Amino acid sequence: MTAPNADTLYTTAWVDVGQEPWVLSLPDASDRFYLFPMLDGWTNVFQVPGKRTTGTGPQTYAITGPNWKGRAAKGVTQYKSPTAIVWLLAASIALERRRLCRCSQVADDIKLVR
Repeated sequence: MTAPNADTLYTTAWVDVGQEPWVLSLPDASDRFYLFPMLDGWTNVFQVPGKRTTGTGPQTYAITGPNWKGRAAKGVTQYKSPTAIVWLLAASIALERRRLCRCSQVADDIKLVR
């Protein structure tokens, strides 16, 4: 992804939550600043896990569509999208070159499964 921020790593995905949820697992970010905005099909942000909103510890989310009636498993936070299409667009900051490897490892440890 082209971006003006040389110190920011991006992770992106499009998911279809029309029939069933996707589960997003974020690793421990070790107090590193990150954002993980979730945008609906109209590009409106409906949730933003990140350092300022949910902290940097390990987290798990069930991203569900507007018509899903189930329950998330214990320890999993449900985020309901108003549309069946969701765009995930994460940004993680690596303020120094030596921290870039750790920032990249955090991005590699993100899990997104159906």
